[in-house]
Amino acid sequence: MLNNSNIIEIYRELMKDANFTKEYIDYFLDRFVYSIEDVEKSEDSFKRKEMIDSLLEAFRMASAFPTEKMGTSEIQKIANIINAKDGIANFRKINVDAGTKANWTVTPPNRIYFEMYTLLDNYYNVWSALENVFEKEAMFHIAFMRIHPFEDGNKRISRLLLNVNLMKSGFPPVLITEEETDAYYEYINNEDVQGFAKFLARKSYTEAVEIIFLYKLIKNIPINQSIEEYLNQEKNAR
Repeated sequence: MLNNSNIIEIYRELMKDANFTKEYIDYFLDRFVYSIEDVEKSEDSFKRKEMIDSLLEAFRMASAFPTEKMGTSEIQKIANIINAKDGIANFRKINVDAGTKANWTVTPPNRIYFEMYTLLDNYYNVWSALENVFEKEAMFHIAFMRIHPFEDGNKRISRLLLNVNLMKSGFPPVLITEEETDAYYEYINNEDVQGFAKFLARKSYTEAVEIIFLYKLIKNIPINQSIEEYLNQEKNAR
């Protein structure tokens, strides 16, 4: 029986296979872009394609940045790709509303640089000592959404960063479905870091199970053979 600790170790072992990793990322991205409500609800096929292409390009750019540190300029580059179709660039210069489900007041434009620098300093220097990766990502994500640094696309950008950061930390990414939107906003509205961290952990472990299933399918591993047994056989055969 797989548990949460060894399932992550198996995930990391599978992701050492470069060919499988490429296939999995393509598979994940297909599902990721359609988990974004803006994409799913877009009735204009041209706009939908633009949105999908920009998300894919931004995800690949973010994945290519060094793992050590991502600064405000890198985050703005990611956002600029996502918002290019609307002619929007860099941190916002106007006040915006975070949406009907949000009960917080977003950061005023003249405070965005300061709060983003502070958030990134906390993420890389203060929270780096946290053993729980999901808690660290929950803190970053909630703070980012409450700052709402961009005129548009904040949800897309923040979820993209969340998944890139999780994968760079050695954990499976997460998909937040439309059915989970109310719960998602409740975590942000209440600044419920612990609740959101547990939610992210559950979603990440669920994705790990999906990854193992995909690996067995691609490798033609018999359904009654455990993934641990297969990996041990592979090691012994080398």
